[in-house]
Formats: sequence, C-alpha cells, structure tokens
Amino acid sequence: MSPKNLSVATLSRLFAILVGLIMWAGCGGSSSTTTTTGSPAVTLSASSLTFSSQAVGTTSAAQTVTVTDSGTASLTFTSITLTAGTSDFSLSPSNTCGTGIGAGGTCTIYVTFTPPAAASGTLTGTLTITDNASPSTQPVSLSGTAAVPTVSVLPASLTFPSQGVGTSSASQPVTVSNTGTVPLTINSIAPSGDFSETNTCPSSSSTLAVGTSCTINVTFTPSAAGTRTGTLTITDNASPSTQMVSLTGTGAAGSVSLSPNTPLTFASLTVGSTSAPQSVTLTNMGTLPLTISSIALGGTDSVDFALASGTGACTYMGETLPVSAQCTVYVTFTPQASGTLTGAVTITDDAGGVTGSTQTISLTGTGFSNTVPVTVGFGLPGNTGSSSTNYYNAIYTTVTVCEPGTTTCTSIPNVLVDTGSVGLRILSNQLGSVSLQNITDSSGDILYGCLEFGDGSYTWGPMQMATVRLAGKRLRRSR
Repeated sequence: MSPKNLSVATLSRLFAILVGLIMWAGCGGSSSTTTTTGSPAVTLSASSLTFSSQAVGTTSAAQTVTVTDSGTASLTFTSITLTAGTSDFSLSPSNTCGTGIGAGGTCTIYVTFTPPAAASGTLTGTLTITDNASPSTQPVSLSGTAAVPTVSVLPASLTFPSQGVGTSSASQPVTVSNTGTVPLTINSIAPSGDFSETNTCPSSSSTLAVGTSCTINVTFTPSAAGTRTGTLTITDNASPSTQMVSLTGTGAAGSVSLSPNTPLTFASLTVGSTSAPQSVTLTNMGTLPLTISSIALGGTDSVDFALASGTGACTYMGETLPVSAQCTVYVTFTPQASGTLTGAVTITDDAGGVTGSTQTISLTGTGFSNTVPVTVGFGLPGNTGSSSTNYYNAIYTTVTVCEPGTTTCTSIPNVLVDTGSVGLRILSNQLGSVSLQNITDSSGDILYGCLEFGDGSYTWGPMQMATVRLAGKRLRRSR
C-alpha cells in the first residue's frame, strides 16, 4: 500500500499509537542509553611455516608469524608455546608480542629450526597462540627437513714407491668433496705413521660449501726400511663422521749381510807368530747404495788381531757399496800373550737407512808360549854319593805343581833343568800345602823310583801324580 492510499482513519490510528508510546516512556520510568561492547579478533600472516633443508646440529634463519588484532577490543595473550617435547623448533627472544596488543595492532613471533645430530628427514611441530579471542587458540603448523652432509673422499688409498729412509717423497693428493645439500664442517685431518699432510680445506670454524672440493696433499718420509703403513683420518659432520684413506709406502735403504755370520775363531798360536787370514764377506742386500763409514778393530785384546788386505778387500775407512755389491773383511791373529784372547771387528754404516748402524764380527784366538825363563846359579843342595854339594853354573827354572784336577798349586823355583833325566824330582818340603797322591802297584804298595842323573848320581823317592805347568803347557807327570 502506498502512502498516498492511506486513509485518514489509518493515519489517525498510527498517530495515536506513537503518542501513546511517547507517553509510556515518560510516564513513571527513567530514561536510559544502550551501548554496544566490542571484541578482539585474531588474524595470522601464516598458518604454517616450512623450513628448507637444514644441516643437523645447525640453526636456521628465523621465520615469522605476524599476529594482527582485527577486532574492536584489545587482544590479550595467555601463552605462546611450541608443541611439548619438541626441541627441533625454538622461539626467538626477538618476539614482540609480549602480553597483548591493542585493537588494530600487530606483533611478530620468530621461530628457528635446529635439527639434532641424530635426526634425518622431515621433522614437525606446532606453534600454539592462546588468547582472549574466539576461538581462544590459533595453531601454526611447523615442519623442517634435517639434512645430513654427505662427503666424497677419493682415492680410498695411496701407495708410494720406494723412498730413501729419512727422505721425503713427492706429495700425492686426496680430494674431499661436499656432495650433499648443506655445508660440510671438517673438524680434523690427521695422518699416522711415516706420513704427513698439507691441505686447502677449511678449518673447523669454516665450512666446505655444497658442490665444492678441497685437497689434502700427503707426503711419505720413511723412518725405516721395508713396507710402512698409515692412515689418513678425516672427521667431519657427515654420516658417518669419519672417513679414512689407507696409506702404504716402501722405505728403501742399504742392508748388510755377513757371510759367514759367525765368530772367527783362530787356532792356537805361539806367542808372536801370525796366523793365515780369515775372512767375512759383506754384501749390500738393500735397495739403495750402502755407505760404510768405517771398519775397525776393538775389544779386550784388539792388539792381537789385525785387518789385512786380500782379493776384494773392503776399504776400511769410507766406502759405498752399490746394491748387491760386496767386499771382504780379512783378519789375522798375532797373539801377544798366552791364553784365550778376544776382539771384534765393528762395521759402521747406514744399513736400514739409519746413519751409525753397526754390525759386529766377534774374534777369538789362543796364544801359548813354549819358552820359560831360566837362571844360572847354585841351585838347591844335591846328593852326590855320601857328600852334600851344590851344582855350580847349572840351569834352573820355575815349575808349577798342582794337585790333579784342582786349583791347589804351588810354584817351585830353582828346579834343575836336566836333559839327561826323566820325570820331575821335587823335594817333599818344597810342596807346601800341595798334597800329592802316591802311585801304588796292584798290591797297594807304594812305588819308588831310583833315577840316575846325568852326572852318574842317583836319587830315591815315592812316585806321585801331579799336574805340572811349564811354559804355559800343562803336563801330567809322576815324581
């Protein structure tokens, strides 16, 4: 119904109702004003955060969530937390949200991602904002990929050719490459054995970028001859965290072989006489020339031995033997005294690559003397017939008499040298503490001797066994 069609009666009724309403409001009541109260509302800049590949044990750059109060009242935060038990994500102290923001205001939450060392693959969590808005919680999904660095080390082994002991080889390279998706941290590079290294790799405070390489140069310095081994060990933050390269090299040096490799023993010789030479052949069995600095005599009785010349004789003061070459050491024996005499030949060289190495040839010989000092004098009283007299201008010497098989001995001077007699005749009172055993016949009776001297005289006495030493010779004689 359009207004122009309203009747007067209708308009009158509407007017009456309006007047009644106004009258009711002012009749017996009080006047009031109605106020509408506003409410906070939350708007988030992102409902999820995704972190790209992050090396385990390292922390990512922060990602942010901006919180806006899009309502008409202040927004109050009860808590801003991460999923309980999740340590892979962290809230940054840089967060600006505090306890709340006013209507229309904003604040920022910063989140970082740190995958633990043992982690791999995708890790998840939740950022939860609790406030006085409706609904009272706003979740933000979190995810990140834990990236384990991967590394390539080539070659897996190095072999060095023969190298002189104590000298250094040319270097050989080992290449370390970061084949992963995150930077590689190299913590240490350590060779063992007779090997050393220099490298172009970053130190532990720096990293090897993705897709790049560095070089380790390994050098071999053998400390001894023969096969030498070692290991180049590289530790890093890859998995596994240790990479090893096997190292092998050969130490080259001269090597001495002596033939015969036994002591030289000389037969007994009269003092002052010289033996035929005995020899030892020295051969360089090594892989490098052998430098002989000296060959010299030594030992207790070195004066009784001498180095001699001969076919292929060594140069006794300074010589170099090529590989497989040989020379001969000749030794003679000239005893200066009686008894067992010892000495040694000492060869000083660089065998095994060690300067000052020595080899020893032991020497043994026995000297004896077939002469004995004599005197001319009156000697001891003799027995000529019935009268006692002395032998004038006779030859006398000293004889040592011992109990057989013992070291109980006595030296008896002024024993007559009588080439016309046999046996040794000693007066009993000259024996001192030496006690000799009588010689008996089959009946046990003591045997006596009656011996005639060269001058026609005789002597009697019991026959006894003794060990007699004269001029260094030991004889068993009866008295």
